[in-house]
Amino acid sequence: MNVLYLIAGILLLIVGGDFLVKGSVSLSLKFNISKWIIGLTVVSFATSAPELIVSLNAAIDGHPDLALGNVVGSNIANLALVLAFILAGYGLQASWKEIGFDWLWMIAISALLPIALISTGGLNFMWGLLFVLILVSYMMVQIRKSKNEVVEMEDEVASAAMLKPLPTVGFLLLGAIALYAGSEVLIEGAVGLASTLGVSERVISISMVSVGTSIPELAASVIAVKKKEGALSVSNLIGSNIFNICSVLGITAIIHPITSLDPSLLRVDVWVMLAVALSLLVWTKMSKTKMGSHIFGFILLSAYAIYILTIF
Repeated sequence: MNVLYLIAGILLLIVGGDFLVKGSVSLSLKFNISKWIIGLTVVSFATSAPELIVSLNAAIDGHPDLALGNVVGSNIANLALVLAFILAGYGLQASWKEIGFDWLWMIAISALLPIALISTGGLNFMWGLLFVLILVSYMMVQIRKSKNEVVEMEDEVASAAMLKPLPTVGFLLLGAIALYAGSEVLIEGAVGLASTLGVSERVISISMVSVGTSIPELAASVIAVKKKEGALSVSNLIGSNIFNICSVLGITAIIHPITSLDPSLLRVDVWVMLAVALSLLVWTKMSKTKMGSHIFGFILLSAYAIYILTIF
């Protein structure tokens, strides 16, 4: 039953996130907000909503390990599972010039997270506020940098542009309801499964919950690669990691500080997250050939499998 709750929660989050993207983009278009701002802000925030609702509800309900583990696990899975799968399967190539700017932001933010966690034993209001301010700075830089670039969100913008006012409101409401219901069911299933298996909530959040919330990123990345937009696929994953830390954990900590964490999250998982992020530098060197990308993808997938096995 707990597994069914887990699956149902993940499905509701995916559906709710999709509805929220369509509704929020449609609403933005009706206010004549430019498409590149929609792509960089509205869509980015909407796609982070599932992780935000799960982490916020988990923190409020007294499950801090789920709140933090959801984000840390998602960030690890985005690169070591989703990106690694793309590299192993498609031999995706990307240069430092294409991903370097966003990668540096991701590394700086990923390195700041363990400092914040160790200094306070969790995330308090001030650290949450700092992460949100960093996100605002990142978005301002991105908006200035992208003013003359084409926004790569054509599918979402095109489908949302056809929505009338009533369907727009309907998508927003259904998205919000599905996200809330999905987070409640997911948390109940995760807590129950951890109890049944005799493992910690940290283990369930790092493995099952985070992988479930990374499914949309996997689908979007595969689509981007098939459209010959490999660099977009990578930048979306990097951007997702930045948003997960700064918006999901930042907003959660502002509303409800995250405390009393499993020591393993601080000793192991956040450092694994940082190590995986740093490994992309190796990939830019190996990806000069498709075979190099294939090999790196298989290595990263193997490392992820070993990591997940060791935490159980």
